[in-house]
Amino acid sequence: MARDDDEDYVDEDRPRKKGRGKKSTNSNTTLILVLIGGFGAAFFCCIPIMIALLLPAVQQAREAARRTQSKNNLKQIGLAAHNFESTHNHFPPQDFKENELPQSWMTELLPYMDQAALYNTINRQAPWDDPNNRAAMSAVVQVYLNPSHPAKSFVDPASGYAVAHYAGNPYIFGREKPLSIRDMTDGTSNTMLAGSVIEGPRPWGDPGNLRDPANGIGTGPQQYLHTSFGEPIAMILMSDGSVRTVSGNTAPAVLQGLAQPDDGVMPGAF
Repeated sequence: MARDDDEDYVDEDRPRKKGRGKKSTNSNTTLILVLIGGFGAAFFCCIPIMIALLLPAVQQAREAARRTQSKNNLKQIGLAAHNFESTHNHFPPQDFKENELPQSWMTELLPYMDQAALYNTINRQAPWDDPNNRAAMSAVVQVYLNPSHPAKSFVDPASGYAVAHYAGNPYIFGREKPLSIRDMTDGTSNTMLAGSVIEGPRPWGDPGNLRDPANGIGTGPQQYLHTSFGEPIAMILMSDGSVRTVSGNTAPAVLQGLAQPDDGVMPGAF
């Protein structure tokens, strides 16, 4: 049927064009995706920067915790040494009976650190490194380990014996005549008992686990050291039971004064 008004005529049978208004919708969606992508890219770009900023702080916090643990270990060693001295009237290791061979100063301290069971397995009629003592000397003693030590193994690769990350003062533990507190005429607060080591740690059962403080603070196999990150420092146990941090820049004369318990030389401030 024909219509008179052609301009107003709309054929209802013709399919209507779809998609009116879609251009605007697509534009909005694209804009949103671009914004999300931009924020995401910026976020992921910031992650390395955030990590770089946070990592030093995390490392410092961890090192502080490890240093605190090492300090506590040395305090336990000092307490055990004082308990030994109170019982025997002198410091170890010169405390062996007839038919018994001398052991290391760390071996003698075991009963005073809740390690009596381990101590009782040691054959004292045999040398410390005798095959009969291998099982005992291979036992890891946690108090003798420095958490800051870089080694991943706690045994001596050459012998298989468990090591110590602390060494004793030979002027106290290496004497032929046993030393008592009253023999420390320089004063217990002026005399070093033991300290942390990094290079060349020796088995805790080795009577030769001793280092002369006069050798200095550093990375040498005969020196004391706690960490070499930044300025080298060592943590040392004084004979009064206190623990102090000593710089690698400490004068040799001061370290020599710390080593000798009865030479009349006071180390002074350090």
